[in-house]
Amino acid sequence: SIGDRQLKRPTAVLSAAPEVRVLPLEDDDLLAVVVCDGVTDVLGDDAIVTLAVENFGKPEESARRIVREAFAKSAADNVTAVVVEFPWVDAAKVSAVRARARSAIAE
Repeated sequence: SIGDRQLKRPTAVLSAAPEVRVLPLEDDDLLAVVVCDGVTDVLGDDAIVTLAVENFGKPEESARRIVREAFAKSAADNVTAVVVEFPWVDAAKVSAVRARARSAIAE
């Protein structure tokens, strides 16, 4: 946590060290989503990706939907989302991923 100074002194309960994973990009990757822990406290990875894919082509709307959904699930921490769409994605890939996302939601 960058803020929350009261949780760092006199004994550190929180750390400002980020959780970082480095993953190679593949040709079939559609997007990247960066969220803070307030989002992941209430939404799983699949839900976050589904929300982003449902609004593919509108990254700002995707980020807004993720934040709104986190608040709807009573997120109690900072809630931030950034969605980056990759320029090499074609419409057929987006349609296929949207269909898989919708079927996952229906289950």
